Amino acid sequence: RMEWALSPRALYRIARSLVAARAFKRWTPRMLTEFDRVACFGAQDVAWLNAHGVRDCRYFPTPVIDPLGDDWAERRRRHPRPAKPRLLMGGHLKGLPTIAGLHCFADEMLPALEARLGADGFEVHLVGRNTGFDRLPPGLARKLDRPSVKFRGYVEDITPEFLAADALLVPTPINFANRVRINVAFSYAA
Repeated sequence: RMEWALSPRALYRIARSLVAARAFKRWTPRMLTEFDRVACFGAQDVAWLNAHGVRDCRYFPTPVIDPLGDDWAERRRRHPRPAKPRLLMGGHLKGLPTIAGLHCFADEMLPALEARLGADGFEVHLVGRNTGFDRLPPGLARKLDRPSVKFRGYVEDITPEFLAADALLVPTPINFANRVRINVAFSYAA
């Protein structure tokens, strides 16, 4: 069960987003049919555009760099390990997938982790822009006010975060495109 405290301003933003999404679905195929070729980073987007009359629309996998190179295993082995298992989560708290994922994490994953590892037997580091505890909806903030959850905010270099992490958590309770952060985590062998 998600708890939402919506202000009139938030309701307006949601309504505006829904109108924009409807317009996007109507106008995007019309605009793209003027082009000889179209490329997308989401296979589901290509399928949708092809079904809506966009010709020669092709899928290209999201480009992800190899940040560690051939010595990735040695770099991970040499990197200082935290005392407790560390899980990494990333996102922007203005993003609907991130908020929905945090609700899923707080309601389902966090209690299971605490039951298995103890309330302070692990750490979850939340990194990304606008990831301050004070920016969460109040009900969600109460659920995440645990010793194991660390709100880190924006970090300049993500490499040490991935190298120190035992796993990346990407709770995705809604169907929302591909999650590039999963591809990035694989590039760090996380």
